[in-house]
Amino acid sequence: MTKHTPKFVQEFGRKWHVETPRGGIHWLMGRVHVGTPDAEIEADIRGRCTDPAYTPEIVQEAVDYALICHRENQGLYRYVMTGSRGRAAIAKATE
Repeated sequence: MTKHTPKFVQEFGRKWHVETPRGGIHWLMGRVHVGTPDAEIEADIRGRCTDPAYTPEIVQEAVDYALICHRENQGLYRYVMTGSRGRAAIAKATE
């Protein structure tokens, strides 16, 4: 009997191909400044996905995953910088 290898994993409410380098992207996005523009992140991720095994679909998933991680980090930053005082403080901080 052979083990079933999943083709997808579930994270952030979405299915991702197992080939999408989520661990490396998550690590990398943890080191990117929260003010970095999305276009710069997209260019960086596309530039790193040079392995011929990465199909255009996998590359796009990598970009999407990076931007989701970036949004998570921005949310954490807002939470910390507002003293975790709730939605009103966050709304005021982003005006």
